Amino acid sequence: MDFNINVAVDYTALQFATAAGLTHPTGRTSWEFDTSSVLPTGLTASFTKLTGTPTAAGTWTIKVKAVDAYYSPIGDPYPVTVAVVDPNAPEPEPEPEPEPEPEPEPEPVPEPVTRSIAQEVAAALDRDGDLDTIKLAETHAPLVTVFVRSYTRGRGFLEGEPNADLRAVIVSATTRWTVNAEQSRQYSAGDYSETGATLTGFSLLERHVLNLYRRRAA
Repeated sequence: MDFNINVAVDYTALQFATAAGLTHPTGRTSWEFDTSSVLPTGLTASFTKLTGTPTAAGTWTIKVKAVDAYYSPIGDPYPVTVAVVDPNAPEPEPEPEPEPEPEPEPEPVPEPVTRSIAQEVAAALDRDGDLDTIKLAETHAPLVTVFVRSYTRGRGFLEGEPNADLRAVIVSATTRWTVNAEQSRQYSAGDYSETGATLTGFSLLERHVLNLYRRRAA
């Protein structure tokens, strides 16, 4: 609730409570001022009246009490904030707008690294950058690419280049061929023997990917 400085105030407790938007808990119209309230300079309060002329701007809290038919308080007093304002006071200077923060420099986007299939094969064999492995894979990758294109009847290729799924199959199959260039099924050295990885066809997982693209007769 606002009062103006140097303007007379004359409120009953009921008028004050009504102006403050308070509702009596029992629906009655019986209100009293709490005389312990600290009042604006120039105002005085009795139980039923608030009068006087405020002489200083500021903010105060005035309490009112709902009372019953015997003028006994019902519950706790209601605090009402009262602001005494000086209508002739100069407008406060507006806060200066903060300087806009400079836009952050965009982080450079690294150029995508494009690897050949042969380079991916070398990386899969933990021989990243090994020229001999890359050269060997370069001899096998084109043949495996032909096998894949034939299996899918050209589906999954755009301008001769396989999509990501088919490229992964080509890398996988070329890796098996590159790691065992002679396609030996068995290695033996004394008591040690090892079954080599051979390219006798596509693996179960490779065929699963290839079958997503293979054309089948109706």
